[in-house]
Amino acid sequence: MFLLHKATQVTTSVPAPGADPTPWLTQAYAYPDADTPVLRVNFIATVDGAASVDGRSGGLGGDGDRLIFGVLRSLADAVIVGARTAVAENYHAPDVGVLYLVSASLSIPTDYETLRSPRVVVVTSTTADPDRRATLTEAGATIVDCGTDGVDMATLIAHCRARGQLKLLCEGGPSLFATLLADDLVDELCLTTAPLLAAGDGPRIAHGANAIDAKRVRLTQLLGDDDGYLYARWERRA
Repeated sequence: MFLLHKATQVTTSVPAPGADPTPWLTQAYAYPDADTPVLRVNFIATVDGAASVDGRSGGLGGDGDRLIFGVLRSLADAVIVGARTAVAENYHAPDVGVLYLVSASLSIPTDYETLRSPRVVVVTSTTADPDRRATLTEAGATIVDCGTDGVDMATLIAHCRARGQLKLLCEGGPSLFATLLADDLVDELCLTTAPLLAAGDGPRIAHGANAIDAKRVRLTQLLGDDDGYLYARWERRA
């Protein structure tokens, strides 16, 4: 069961016990009306800030997190994810929209079956290794260039806009999130806090080589569930 907490702008009542919460969550996480792309980032972390355990984030989630993950996917026109994260988490092509796999190196295994889906596009740069490009193309991948010296995320967002994809969802990993923050491209963060303490050397949800000027955000929604998970929605857009 999902519960509303203070500092929320959701005006609908919580779902009744035993009722399917999906329609309610779909309304709660609806994208704002906009004629320009809105980039939402979705992450999960432990209470002490670890974004993964044993190299994967999948083990942190519970039933509520997986439900919200699916709702966010269903609302997006396009999902953007680092290729290394997609392979490590065994991502599949979305049921709706497009999955963009970001890879400057094109070091994606050719046996990664998701590559061959017509709903999947590999995003790289014009300076990517030509041999790797040829190998992935022969394996059935669709490749687009966004940038000349590494992947330029603003160019990718412009690519999405030109195709009418305005509701954008990024699912990581931490280095891609850090890049988006450095380029000041993030509009929303949906953050699940798992009721776990992990310690260790796992990365934060945004993990880059260089620090950036702190970005102020506003809490617009906070949900909880019976399993102790918290689901916060933070907004940067005015």
